[in-house]
Amino acid sequence: MSRLNRLLLCTLLGTGILMIGCHNRPKTPILLYPANGKVDVAINPVLGLQATARSLTYHLQLAADSTFTEPVYDQAGITNTSLMITGLSYSTRYYWRVNAENEFGTSPWSKVFQFTTKGTDPWAIKEPMPTPRSDLAAGVVNNKIYCIGGARWRLGTGESEYLTTVEEYDPITDLWVKKAGMRVKRAGLAAGVVNNKIYCIGGRNEQGELATVEEYDPVNDRWSPKKGMPTPRAYLAAGVVNSKIYCIGGGMVEEYDPVNDRWSTKASFPDPHRFHPVIGVVDNRIYCLWGEVWMYEVDADTWVRKYYFAPGPNNPAVGTVDNRIYVIGGWAGLAGGSIDIVYEYDPALDSTGSFRRKER
Repeated sequence: MSRLNRLLLCTLLGTGILMIGCHNRPKTPILLYPANGKVDVAINPVLGLQATARSLTYHLQLAADSTFTEPVYDQAGITNTSLMITGLSYSTRYYWRVNAENEFGTSPWSKVFQFTTKGTDPWAIKEPMPTPRSDLAAGVVNNKIYCIGGARWRLGTGESEYLTTVEEYDPITDLWVKKAGMRVKRAGLAAGVVNNKIYCIGGRNEQGELATVEEYDPVNDRWSPKKGMPTPRAYLAAGVVNSKIYCIGGGMVEEYDPVNDRWSTKASFPDPHRFHPVIGVVDNRIYCLWGEVWMYEVDADTWVRKYYFAPGPNNPAVGTVDNRIYVIGGWAGLAGGSIDIVYEYDPALDSTGSFRRKER
């Protein structure tokens, strides 16, 4: 039977004819998230609905008015049951609805859901760093951030200019101050803070990978040379536990004791091929996150495999807040490119739920 004939049957009410075509249209969609009436929703929310029987595509409308006279988003032909909407405004109430379509017709619109976006923009542009650069290190002392070293890449040539530059940023006043530079220019170095002094370790320059260690005293704005790292390395990671700095990278772990200016070799990292290791410190344990999660027990000098982290982005940033480690951004290879995803790792869970994707 043709679609036209089916539709004609639907109009013959009261004739006793079986209304076959009416029952082949999709059912009305059911909206799932954000929950109706939810507040503090991100300005790039993901909207989701329950899969509707007999539907081929969906039509979604989103507007700042409940009558949908001027939709800010109006898209038909959607095949997924979840969709990210970008570029919404802060402190705004939005309404959204969905219907379903197939070759026999269109369902009624769903119940209208509403949500309100977050009140203020959590990001604020601050005073730019005076010296543009990459591959630098940073340390925090007395609520000020010290940006150290790095490289400045020349456009068009790919050549790099390695720097000794040190600039202090005060988040309260939003001001930058130039400080005494390092003795050795380098990029890809690691930094650790012990007793309000910053220790800059390793890195590279035109001479190759370095073992150089320098101590910076922010109070006196003075640099002092220290005993070099046993293994020259660049793009390593450093974690501080019990006033000692653990330098991890290239499969090696070396411990630096700033008080005695002494180095010790520790248990090797199980995966020697990792580049740009990503670490966080929780409860005096060091967690290395990239592809897998390995925990380093400092007192026992042993590595324990904790969890397989499937996404495994390269070169992300990492921060630790309230005993949880946040892995931010990175590079997902040639296919994925640069990413904006944020993952939260909770070492206390130590299960498949220990990694959670967060809102951007």
